[in-house]
Amino acid sequence: MNEKEGKLKTNKGDLSKREKELSDSIMELNNKITMLKIRFEELDSDNKRSKELEQQSASQKLDKVNQIARIMFSIDHLEYFCKNKTID
Repeated sequence: MNEKEGKLKTNKGDLSKREKELSDSIMELNNKITMLKIRFEELDSDNKRSKELEQQSASQKLDKVNQIARIMFSIDHLEYFCKNKTID
């Protein structure tokens, strides 16, 4: 019976050691997951900011195109009146 008790004690010690190792591994993985989530949130935030800047830039470009189109229209309009002006 003594040999079995010794084996049982050894197995319990091995099991306890293995449980601790697994617990440590789980904690380490949870820490990595947390760090990766934080990094993901940072990258997602950067991505959103980049898209906002892209939209803002596109809007500004469209405004410039509209301004240039109005200027060109005004020039065409003035040219038409200058060509068709009659001297009284």
